[in-house]
Amino acid sequence: LPEATLNTLIGLELPKGLENQIFIISLQSALADKNERSYEQALFEVLERRRIDYDSILIPCDGSKIAEVFAHIQLCDYFSYYLALAHDKDPERSLIAEYIQGRLQEMV
Repeated sequence: LPEATLNTLIGLELPKGLENQIFIISLQSALADKNERSYEQALFEVLERRRIDYDSILIPCDGSKIAEVFAHIQLCDYFSYYLALAHDKDPERSLIAEYIQGRLQEMV
């Protein structure tokens, strides 16, 4: 998702010292084209320059874009659930998700 990568790069203008408190996991697509790989490379260069720890995970794919999308969603959900439990938070409750759901219902 080049747009998400660009938004991530913009968001890395962090308050001083925060780079020592975060770790970024980049999910890479086996189906990515040359342009998307350029965005990924730019992200990694910025992370290295800012000395922000990161790792990348290549999502295995059988060539199906929809299967890859679901694999990304499943992995992100797993990370979210794990991090909530690791920080003694209720993984079922998200104030941001509740707000967005409420706003979407108001708009309908």
